[in-house]
Amino acid sequence: PLRARERSGSLLALHVHVARAALATGRAVDAAAAARSALALTSEGHAPDSMYFPELHLVAWQALDRAGAKAEAEAALHAGTEWIRSRALPQVPAPFLDAFLRRNAVNRELLAAARANAGSTR
Repeated sequence: PLRARERSGSLLALHVHVARAALATGRAVDAAAAARSALALTSEGHAPDSMYFPELHLVAWQALDRAGAKAEAEAALHAGTEWIRSRALPQVPAPFLDAFLRRNAVNRELLAAARANAGSTR
């Protein structure tokens, strides 16, 4: 089975793609289950080689939020934005900051969602 050989994040990426497909077809419960599976693999130390790591968090946030799992959705949103801010952003040279923060669709969506979420919890 793929899980026994998980080395390059292929199973994790598969769960993200399943979650995205389930969201696109209106199956929020299935999307949330796939997102939870992907997040569980990250907690075991896996990361996808074939996709941008915060993309996992964006899809997980969308899936869990749509399924009504607000606390889990917020945790996924926080994990994604925290990775952007603390792990990636310090490595971005100044001339590329605008592209990293505004033109990268995943970063833009995650950071905008975090701002909107912060405003809705006040």
